[in-house]
Amino acid sequence: GLLIGCATALALAALRNARPEARYAVGCGALLACLAWPAAGLYLRLADTEASGVLFANPLLPAALLVPDSLPDLHLLLRAIVGVWALCAAVLAARMALGMLWIGRSASRMGASHASWQARLSRMAQDAGVTRPVRLRILDGIASPLTAGIWRPMVLVPATLITGMPPQLLEALLAHELAHIRRHDYLLNLLQNAIEALLFFHPAVWWISRGV
Repeated sequence: GLLIGCATALALAALRNARPEARYAVGCGALLACLAWPAAGLYLRLADTEASGVLFANPLLPAALLVPDSLPDLHLLLRAIVGVWALCAAVLAARMALGMLWIGRSASRMGASHASWQARLSRMAQDAGVTRPVRLRILDGIASPLTAGIWRPMVLVPATLITGMPPQLLEALLAHELAHIRRHDYLLNLLQNAIEALLFFHPAVWWISRGV
């Protein structure tokens, strides 16, 4: 993770004058690498364990950890570490799931429709090349517009913006949300949150994720 973080910092410094899409791609790739690297290491370790029957095959581990008398204590330590990690990851995953559930219920139960702006949003989506139907929902409990959904995307807009914002500015905000839909940012954000939940213990992951 530290190596990936350093490589990401160098890449972002080299791309400081590049388009935002390029910097965004570097951040997303770095997050995926943070997940793929330990996953590949775990897979190789498990494959080596099955082939050799040895718990660890790491030459950097002290030899005292590999003698039979110390293996029970090592197993207990590993169980405690994995238990703490699993508990924290489960809490973060539950937080993400509750947020998704709140968005879905708020849009279906409390969200109101707006015929004229829905028609305008549909025309804008068609002009932007978004082939999926995009729904518009007006909510009171949010501070800024946001996009949710993968197969059936919807744009959630605060009710105060519908009544208090000039139409041209609101249309610009909707165009911004349509850009998120076109780039499948909601799916990428879900993957980003999943990586944060699994690798919550590493500062490099949070630094990379904050810049994405």
